[in-house]
Amino acid sequence: MAQNKHHNDDKLAKDLNLSEDQKARFKQIDEEYAAKAKENRAAKKAEMAKMREEKIKAHRALLSPEQAAKYDEIMAKKKAKRDTHMQKKQEKKEAMKQKKSEKKAEKKAWKKDAKPAEEGQQ
Repeated sequence: MAQNKHHNDDKLAKDLNLSEDQKARFKQIDEEYAAKAKENRAAKKAEMAKMREEKIKAHRALLSPEQAAKYDEIMAKKKAKRDTHMQKKQEKKEAMKQKKSEKKAEKKAWKKDAKPAEEGQQ
C-alpha cells in the first residue's frame, strides 16, 4: 500500500509539474497529517474501549446475579472467538506479506540474471 501511495505521489507531482521544493513540502504535509491521523485512531480506540466498558456495566446492572454470571460467560466466549479470528487474520496477513516479499526477491533475482544475458547480446 505504501508503494502504491508513493506511485500516486509521483504521478501527482508529475501531473502538477511540482518543483523539488514543492515535492518536499507535499511530503512533509503528508507525513504531518499521517501522524495526526495515527494519534486520532489511537484516541478513538481508547474512547471506544471506555464506551464498551460502560455498556457492559450498564447491561450487568440490569441483570440478576445468575444472569450476570451467564452474561459474563457468553461475553468471554465471544471474546475468545473474536481473538481467535483476529489471530488467524494476522497470521494470514503475515503469510501474504512473506509471500509478497519472496515474489519481489524472485523478480529482482530474475532481473539480475536477465541483465548479463542482454549485455551479451549487444
